[in-house]
Amino acid sequence: RTPSRGSYSSSSRPSRSSDVRSNPRTPSRGSYSSSSRPSRSSDVRSNPRTPSRGSYSSSSRPSRSSEVTTPRRNSRGNYSNSRPTRTSHSVRPPRRVINRRTIERHTTIHHHHYHRPNWNRPNVTFNVHHHYHYPNIPYHRSYWNTSRRYSYNIPYSSIYWDTWIRHRIPVAYWDNGFRFYESYPYFIYNGYLHRYSNVDRCDYELVDGWTNEPVEYYDNYQCNLGYDLCADDRDYYNRYENDYRYFCSERFYYDDSHNYDWNFERDFYYDL
Repeated sequence: RTPSRGSYSSSSRPSRSSDVRSNPRTPSRGSYSSSSRPSRSSDVRSNPRTPSRGSYSSSSRPSRSSEVTTPRRNSRGNYSNSRPTRTSHSVRPPRRVINRRTIERHTTIHHHHYHRPNWNRPNVTFNVHHHYHYPNIPYHRSYWNTSRRYSYNIPYSSIYWDTWIRHRIPVAYWDNGFRFYESYPYFIYNGYLHRYSNVDRCDYELVDGWTNEPVEYYDNYQCNLGYDLCADDRDYYNRYENDYRYFCSERFYYDDSHNYDWNFERDFYYDL
């Protein structure tokens, strides 16, 4: 119980077996050289929640496809390098050719007149436009609850590129903005009527008028909501182009079984 307090030499102490493992609860705090640390496997993926913040060279970034020429709405950068020029662009063929003879004529005229913005005021230069949403739409009944049903009532002169509805305003001096015409709501822009009903539904598309390429789709929205979305994007793109390059129109649906009784001589460009 009371051990001797004598002096013990180091030789009298029993040696600790080399087989005894160090206590994991009290690890040795010695200095470890880099060579003694186990190497991290190169197969271990970095944690996606804490990505590396290193500097990335341009060579490590994936290349952007050269086929994409239209800037996306989300990115508000400088698109000077991606803008196609008027003199070097290919025109997309119609989604469905209704009359081959007239579409050949349209191809020739398109290079000079495109989608005819401001057809009623041909000498108007480009002005930056900011679309406003009209909230006080008067009560009206449903006339055409879809774009497909609306297409049955469109004359051939109001069909652009056999693909989109470009319905001219009935009075040439009407200005841009909301108008209640023949008991139905429309929004006027650059000489064309756009359905603006909060009862019926529309399939609007944002179109590149130089290449006749759809840029964005607004399918099965209430007509006023779909047009508001499309018009906001249209004005955004046109500001960067400084031109009326983009336009909004409802998609035209052609029904082979329906007799439209059209005069193909009176087409979209008939008065030029």
